[in-house]
Amino acid sequence: MALRYKDLEALSARQIEVWAPDGTPNLYAFARSTGRITWVARIVVGGKRVNFTIGPWPEVKAEAARAAASAIKGLVKAGHGVQTIRNALAVTLDPIALSQIVTGERVSSRNATPTFREAATKWFEEHASGGISNDDYRRQVFQQVRDHAFPALGERPVNALQRSEIVDALRDVWLGTQTVGKRLRSNIERILDYAVDRGWCDFNPCPPVRSMPSRVRIIRHHAALEPERAAELWRWSTANPDLSAPARAGLSLALLTGKRSGEIRLMEWSHLDLKRCIWTTPALGMKTRKEHRQPLSTPALAVIDGIRTETGRHRYVLGEPPPHENVLFNAIKRFDPSLTVHGLRACLGSWMAESGVRKMVADFVLAHQPRALDAAYQRSDLLEERRDVLEKWASYVTSH
Repeated sequence: MALRYKDLEALSARQIEVWAPDGTPNLYAFARSTGRITWVARIVVGGKRVNFTIGPWPEVKAEAARAAASAIKGLVKAGHGVQTIRNALAVTLDPIALSQIVTGERVSSRNATPTFREAATKWFEEHASGGISNDDYRRQVFQQVRDHAFPALGERPVNALQRSEIVDALRDVWLGTQTVGKRLRSNIERILDYAVDRGWCDFNPCPPVRSMPSRVRIIRHHAALEPERAAELWRWSTANPDLSAPARAGLSLALLTGKRSGEIRLMEWSHLDLKRCIWTTPALGMKTRKEHRQPLSTPALAVIDGIRTETGRHRYVLGEPPPHENVLFNAIKRFDPSLTVHGLRACLGSWMAESGVRKMVADFVLAHQPRALDAAYQRSDLLEERRDVLEKWASYVTSH
């Protein structure tokens, strides 16, 4: 039996905590010990009883509470979220307006807010289709949205979308295929920006990149030449008639000095002090943007002397213009397709570690950026100690 006004007055006067059923399914008048009464709809959602606060009595009359309770029950049965319904209750108790808010319809409009599928289609027709010149890519943009976003988001009104459900919809593709995941998230953001511009929603719920699930990054280093094969590469590069002079000299210097490919290709005759056997790379030519002096071993000097007859009149040691990066890249691939020129630096690094070379000396040989504290106290570049290390390395490489 429905609670009457005098029943509610009596309940308030008792000043005890009690849940009084109204008679309307799922509607209760919750009385507190203070005498205050609140209308609450109690509905089972996902196997658990959930309370939906409708409002206080007598400010909210019994008829309004009963109508709201019926509307809430219908919205729960239709599968709408608890928090979405609670948010709508904070705005209105009118059953029609409540339903419109929860289902994505604007109270001030008779027309339903477009679903994500409809907004995406309009965005593609008005913006993306004309702004992408490549036909295949244009089709791919919409296909990715259709395949990965529509199944979970397609029928959701754009003004009802939550950031968490977009994250959930993109999770698998974001973690599985990085390029597609990034592009898809970016296009969803554009679609919802378009929806905001059209007045279909008040803000864009698309999650920023920082809100997406973290990927487990697998770090893959350049393949390195084993120190035991260094002599094999030396013999191959110095005796191979198919290699050009710049490729032969560049590969040999990379092996003997541990310098980076770009530093070798752009080495100038003016950088060399052949009397003191020092090669100085200016700061602009270094990855660390600090000038780097590298002692030249006897075999390295012989390599430089061997190419002088061909390039001595030019600015660059390996010829004018300096060779393209692919010259050294292709040369090392001919020796072993799994290797890169950078892997020769790792080869020298491994040999120094196995030979007991001090880490600070090895770092100066490979021109690694020192830690700030080390740099503050270590002002010497340990040139002579490095000279001894590189001479022993050259002997190891050329005498095997």
